[in-house]
Amino acid sequence: FTEACAQGNVTMGSPSSSPAAAFCAALNVYDSPFIYADRETAYKVLDGDFGQQVLDSMNTANLQGLGFWENGFRCLTTNKEIKTLADMAGVKIRVMENDLHMTIWKSIGANPSPLAFGELYTALQQGAFDAQENPMEQIYNTKFQEVQDHIYLTNHVYTPYIVFMNLDVWNGLNDASKALVQEAVDEAVAFQREQCIINEQECIDKINALDYSHVYPVSEELRAEMIAACAPVYDQVRQLAGEEITNNFYAACGFEG
Repeated sequence: FTEACAQGNVTMGSPSSSPAAAFCAALNVYDSPFIYADRETAYKVLDGDFGQQVLDSMNTANLQGLGFWENGFRCLTTNKEIKTLADMAGVKIRVMENDLHMTIWKSIGANPSPLAFGELYTALQQGAFDAQENPMEQIYNTKFQEVQDHIYLTNHVYTPYIVFMNLDVWNGLNDASKALVQEAVDEAVAFQREQCIINEQECIDKINALDYSHVYPVSEELRAEMIAACAPVYDQVRQLAGEEITNNFYAACGFEG
């Protein structure tokens, strides 16, 4: 989809930053695990100078970056109780086909493997996989709670949707039209984020009302163990995105990776 927009076959798009990173290396920073302390920090970074730097860098892919929509923090679902890092040893987890996500879960001690999303429910139901990870709305709407006993608010990765337009189309607009498009995107960002926060809590509440699945917080001790285990991932991000922009990102987030 990103390629189609860059080539002018479609005018605008809003994919997750992960697949779009194949066309804009700077986007790889957003697959860094355990970076943000909370949503407010994520919004501050995305909407600040660093986020604008990333949006501007998309010009090299013939795209005009316009803003970041909410995709939600990614959470872990399993059929096994997870209290310590040792509990993740050997857990077969489905991940998206992304090198950084593979490294994250290998570092944590799990056994990650990619699988087409459309096949995931059945794979979990049949026991081909022990676990998977996705944002909470995706978990609930795909009914993974029917085939997974435990849902953990690991909040391990926050990959936004990135809104962009074909650069040639953008450059063909007059200044007034550009300002109008940007204003519309900014308003959409604010509304979409607000709705996502509401929807996420509703999903959590609905799952917790069930008899067969439950949403659990993650202890600070387990989170610290996971961050320490992910040390190789931060080096890999620097290799993929570039050391300078990665260090700028971590500094903006207040993270020492």
